[in-house]
Formats: sequence, structure tokens, C-alpha cells
Amino acid sequence: MKHSRLLPLLLCFLLTACGRTPTSAPASPVTAPEPATLPIAADLPAGTVAAPETTAPPVLPSLPSLAFFADMGARTFEPLTAYSARWERDRDILCLGVEPLGVAGNSYQTLWGGAFEAYPDLVPRRLGFLISCTLSDGRRLTLTVRTPADAEGEHTAYFDVYLYDDYHQTPGVWYSHVEKDAFNGETTLTSIKVTGRERIAEVREMTLSAFFYLPGGPDGEGVFTGAPALTLPIGKEA
Repeated sequence: MKHSRLLPLLLCFLLTACGRTPTSAPASPVTAPEPATLPIAADLPAGTVAAPETTAPPVLPSLPSLAFFADMGARTFEPLTAYSARWERDRDILCLGVEPLGVAGNSYQTLWGGAFEAYPDLVPRRLGFLISCTLSDGRRLTLTVRTPADAEGEHTAYFDVYLYDDYHQTPGVWYSHVEKDAFNGETTLTSIKVTGRERIAEVREMTLSAFFYLPGGPDGEGVFTGAPALTLPIGKEA
């Protein structure tokens, strides 16, 4: 027949094609992820449970509470809960001392000397003051006073500020405020006086605060960032 010779060749071709193995790139091996290294029961003593890591809170310094008292005339060291005065030019609006509470004493020396002994964290710290005012035009005037140099500036058109180191004085002997050149690392400011000046009538509200701070820092005098230890509104009498 016409196609009898082609049949054996066709069968040979089909058998060869069916037995051919297709070529392809070998598959990359798959690596299983390593298990997380968490504590398991076998790693812990019997009866315990793994606890998450915690960061210990910062240790806050131990410092005394403070109070203002009137330091004009006889010193009774009676803590003030309110204060008011007449705000007039060339008149002292306030002269207030600061005392540590919970410490026995009847003078600046015994009160603060006892506080330094009872509160070791107090020794490297100093006392500063913050005066906040609202003016008649609505502007706010804030003055942070840590040294006599801070008592200079825009506020002197409204009032002057004087600082006193009562701790390093002899009881019963007269002394004046601390001058800028006399302030040093041994100075312990313990009282403040505010006197009205030409534009005191433009001051509508005033508060006085006291705070502790650590000397040093970029400006050499330390930076206070916490809450004041003591704040007292200064009332205005007619």
C-alpha cells in the first residue's frame, strides 16, 4: 500500500516523544523560618509564668513641701494661705519668706538647716521664684528669678524684685538684699521682695511661685521644667 512504509516511522516517533523528560530549572529549596526565641514552660522553673520586660520608673528626689510666710516686721513663720496688699508706686507689695514644712525651727537657720539634714536631695538644689502677671492690655508678663541678674529687664517698669539670703545671716543683725556680684555657689535664696514702680497700676493680676532646681545646664544656672513647689495669688487691695 501507499502508506505501509510510513507506519513504522510514525510509531517510532510517537514512542520517542512520550518518553522525553521536559527540561526546567531546578526548584530552589524552601527554608522554614526559625521559631521565635520566647520562653516556654520547659525553660522556666515550675510554677512560674514568663513576664514581659518592664522599665523601672525614674526615682524622684525627696524634697520638702514649702510655704510662704510674711517677712515684714515680726517673723512668726505662719504659713500663708492667702495674701493681699496695696499696689502702689515706691511701696513694697510683698516681702515673703519661704519655709520648709515638717521641720522644727524658729529661724531661717534652724528651719533650712534641719531641711538640709532631713532631705539629702535638697543639698545640691537651689530655690527660685516665678512671678506671673496679667497687664491691663491683656498681655502676660512672666519672670523667672533664680539670681539677682534675673531681677533686671522689662518688668522693672512695673515692679522691682529683691532677693535675700536669710540662711547665711546672723539673727538680729540687719542685712540687705543679695547683689548680683555677691551671688555665688554658697548663696541660699530664701525670701523675696516686690516693690511697685511707675507702671504698677497697669498690672491687673499677679501670682508668686517658688520652685527647686539644679544649678548647671547650658546657661550655667539650670533649667526648671517641673511644676512649682508652691504658688500664691497676690491680691490687690483698694
